[in-house]
Amino acid sequence: MAKNFEQGKVVEIELANGLFTYGVVVSNPLIAFSGSFYQSPQVVSESLFGNIGFQIWVMKYALGSKGWPKVGSIDISKLDLAEPEFYKFDQIAKSFSIVKSGVEVQATREDCLNLECAAVWDKTHVEDRLIALSEDRSCKWSMSLLANSRA
Repeated sequence: MAKNFEQGKVVEIELANGLFTYGVVVSNPLIAFSGSFYQSPQVVSESLFGNIGFQIWVMKYALGSKGWPKVGSIDISKLDLAEPEFYKFDQIAKSFSIVKSGVEVQATREDCLNLECAAVWDKTHVEDRLIALSEDRSCKWSMSLLANSRA
């Protein structure tokens, strides 16, 4: 299924609130989602990603025949994408760490407060998060994964 995560592949996401937005494959399974929303489908270009909403890991079935349709490809080197950092919480040791570029280092809770959780998101949860972003409100899935909610 690596074909689903071909770098630069753009997927179109039609949200339940009638808006459209887009995701672009950065790497397997990292997707950058546009923070812009549209009333109708758009022509695929790098400009769709001038405002990145967030970057997260996504389950492989979210893209492809049963997921979001591929609508084109772009050169992601033209995008202003920061290398994402994710936090992990070890339930047994009750300790935090930060993962960046495949390297994991110990961290404090405070170091992790503004980071995404190292989780692989379900398609429907991503869509809920995008709807929340389009409506300028918080998403219950994002809130449940905040570092400050970890014991």
